[in-house]
Amino acid sequence: MSALGLQQACIAADVSHADAASFRVSAELTTMSSYAITQAWARAFDSVGFGAVIAALRFSPGQDRGLALFGDAGSPDTGWPVAAAPVPVVGLAQAMDMQVVDAPDREEIEFAEPDYCVR
Repeated sequence: MSALGLQQACIAADVSHADAASFRVSAELTTMSSYAITQAWARAFDSVGFGAVIAALRFSPGQDRGLALFGDAGSPDTGWPVAAAPVPVVGLAQAMDMQVVDAPDREEIEFAEPDYCVR
């Protein structure tokens, strides 16, 4: 785990917050593959003063969220800083007295076929 500071302060719209529904935002916004729609939302947020969106991560289960910053397409001229000393998440969990176990090998798991035709 590591932290990178932003190069400038910004206000982010939290589209994963329960109150976002009152603005007609649904969880679909963070899972759809149509960039045209998500970019239209980004332009709308940008037009009212937001500089980023905080949202659920599309391919991550659980409560993880990410920060998407608005700006010109492509890589920034100055580049992003590199985390000086990233800490493995396992070490952080163990430091908080959390037990960390390895995931089982696929061969150790018994998979059951779903029964779609239950009568």
